[in-house]
Amino acid sequence: MTRDQAIEFVDAVRRAGTELVLGLRKLEHGKPDDVADWQLAVADVMGEMQDRLLEPVFTIHPDTRPKELGGPR
Repeated sequence: MTRDQAIEFVDAVRRAGTELVLGLRKLEHGKPDDVADWQLAVADVMGEMQDRLLEPVFTIHPDTRPKELGGPR
């Protein structure tokens, strides 16, 4: 994976995470009885995305870590 590919991949994963959070907020607004289950599911997925997708990229290309995640970019 090149640095440019890493940046594109990191950005794509982060966009997916943003979409999950936005979807969850819409769900929470409707206040379904099972909202806590959905909150936990999204939290699990977000953690997996960080651990299994982003961190390996940051190991290869540490300079691609965004500022929001403690990096230089």
